[in-house]
Amino acid sequence: MDVSHFVVMGPSGPVVRVLVPVDERCPHVQVDGRDVSLVARLGSKDFDIKICEAQVSGKRVRVAGDEIVIGPSELNRVVILGDTGCRVKNVPDQPVELQDCSHAWEFPKIAETAGSENPDLVIHVGDYMYRESACPAELGCAGEPFGDTFPSWYQDFLKPAQPLLQKAPWVMVRGNHELCHRAGAGWQELLDPEVYQAVCRIRNAAYRVDIGQLSIGVLDSSLANDLRTTDVFQDIGQDVAKLAGVSWLVTHKPIWLATASKGRPISLSASMSALEALESAHAVLNSLQVAFAGHFHFFSLGEVLRGPYQVIVGNGGALMAQLPEKGTYQFPAYTIKTHEMIRQYGYTLMTKIPDGWLLEAKSTEGEVLFEKKLMRRR
Repeated sequence: MDVSHFVVMGPSGPVVRVLVPVDERCPHVQVDGRDVSLVARLGSKDFDIKICEAQVSGKRVRVAGDEIVIGPSELNRVVILGDTGCRVKNVPDQPVELQDCSHAWEFPKIAETAGSENPDLVIHVGDYMYRESACPAELGCAGEPFGDTFPSWYQDFLKPAQPLLQKAPWVMVRGNHELCHRAGAGWQELLDPEVYQAVCRIRNAAYRVDIGQLSIGVLDSSLANDLRTTDVFQDIGQDVAKLAGVSWLVTHKPIWLATASKGRPISLSASMSALEALESAHAVLNSLQVAFAGHFHFFSLGEVLRGPYQVIVGNGGALMAQLPEKGTYQFPAYTIKTHEMIRQYGYTLMTKIPDGWLLEAKSTEGEVLFEKKLMRRR
């Protein structure tokens, strides 16, 4: 195993994590030139790997020869992507979904290309681990790891993400693939920005990341049900209130999403559950400029009437989905207009411009597929 290391932005600031074999001691890292000792993350002994970590503060951290800026004064370039794993799912009574991880999985190249953008921050909107079933022999990957184990996580995320993990700190959002009964152990051991706890967290608490003039709210929507409203958001009114004043919101399931079936507009129940929770904290909606999400495996940009932009960046590598119909949809709670939808793998780059951000939806190779200036709402 190559040494895996990264910085995740958590509720209390940057956390440095370094993965080493279980029989090795946790290393030191340098933060602004001073040595900082890492300690084993409690519980990591159960995941066949030792995860060493430390909460840090400062400007730069040096890990295994790589230097990561953890305290930029401003954010000028942000890479955003999601739904990156290779889909291998063969479950009884469910549709078989098989992706050729050797030849038809683009996340490794996406991570390499996005790393060359030299971002100040990377945001992943969730769903990292898709290898839920054994790979069939006809795809040429029989015997490869699957399930919620470290080898699977290494193949599906840590190894291909290295060119990007080493470039900048990450905001890591929990997706429904990281629920406790799916890949919850790997989430809790490896990526969860919170302090380790013995029992899998059903939901991560909302928190904010403030860098320079940009405030980013992180909301765990992984438990929301796509087909019916749930009470998952009803107990987090005070939790969401922490996000008052944020400019960006990052979550896994889109809050504002519309599609159409047989000419009839449809709004996801999961979206409405989240929207109701946010409406209980008006200060969040009043300040919000852009909401980023994934869950749906394509890129889209929509604009809510008298509200924020909704960007879906679920085109990071997992088996692509069919595009919904583009248009303007009106619901009792909101009206949304879709500006663009793209069914092609890639990532999104946000570049700071005067009084706003330039959004560029890019292909796996870095070609600009779509761009739009998202100017600040007044």
